[in-house]
Amino acid sequence: MAISRPQGIPSILGLAQVAFALLPLLWLGTALTHAASAGFEPTPASFPRPSFEGADASQYLLDFWRGTRRGVANRTIAFWGLSDDDPADGVASASLSADGHGVRVARALMEAGVQLRIVSPHLEEQARALKDASGKLVFDDRVTWMGQNAIDSLTGVDGLLLVSEWPEFLAISPTQIAQQMRGRGVFDGREALDATALDAAGLNYYSFAKPGSPPWLDPDFQNYMAHLRESTEEDDAILMLPGTRLGTTSGRARWFLHMNYQLTPRELYLWRPELACGTSGQYRQWVDAYNKAHPWKKMGRPQPGPRELSKLVGNTPARFLNAAESNAAAARKVDSVLFWTHNSDFRVSDWENIPIEKVGAGAQR
Repeated sequence: MAISRPQGIPSILGLAQVAFALLPLLWLGTALTHAASAGFEPTPASFPRPSFEGADASQYLLDFWRGTRRGVANRTIAFWGLSDDDPADGVASASLSADGHGVRVARALMEAGVQLRIVSPHLEEQARALKDASGKLVFDDRVTWMGQNAIDSLTGVDGLLLVSEWPEFLAISPTQIAQQMRGRGVFDGREALDATALDAAGLNYYSFAKPGSPPWLDPDFQNYMAHLRESTEEDDAILMLPGTRLGTTSGRARWFLHMNYQLTPRELYLWRPELACGTSGQYRQWVDAYNKAHPWKKMGRPQPGPRELSKLVGNTPARFLNAAESNAAAARKVDSVLFWTHNSDFRVSDWENIPIEKVGAGAQR
């Protein structure tokens, strides 16, 4: 016996097909509404929140300190926050886990001999009682619990590490941080701090976060582009030179591509642009080729003096030019040399634009 449905009554399958057909339109409508509310201009807030991996972050920090004269052991760090939660979700939703990224960073530093002053204003009681899989307390006497005293945690420490971007942390000014700390390093796992303001206070800012937004929306990049547009002429020619070894093959470090757009109609000149601005594979070749050529080697550096924007005099990437670079600058009639340190995180301290007459060629050391 044939089975048929009554006329005029849609089948469940038909309704499902209609629903699936409408989903893309609903998604597009929501996206357009969101974009229109922002004036069709993307902002960092339009993208996922910056994040970090506990193992990667702790390795980054330990490698950084191992590369310094003092090393790792017996450092004292102000450690702000332990929670991986988004503060936008509210204090009530905050929680801790022994496997959480913030806790993993704290444990790795503690086990390497770093003294931690932890400020976890909403979760200290839970953190003190936190146990690992074996039932052992996660934190020992190498941790000093600071309650809600974020300012006091900074007194005499070697550095500051931000894990949770709670409002009470962000309300503390860079000037206050600089006045309290002994060291100069500020490490940000959320890209939540104002890097330019920290630089102005004489602090070294380092981000170990993985941004969710594209590089040209980086606020420090935008600030520096505004500075260059104001301090240079539209018909200027600018020679771009790394001040030292290229430190990463991350595609995010190709700031010169975004600068070329942001600084139009200024002319930018770069060593082997056909590789630097090519495919990902060509870009990696460019990094390797530049490091093998090491044109910065044996070149002296100008005497420290006031910088164009950054306040960190000791961190300038500027150096003298070798003969080939001097000839290229003369042939192209460049007006200034834009030196930079090759990092995937944009910091104003990594960049310095100097009029060509103030750079000059330096004798090799």
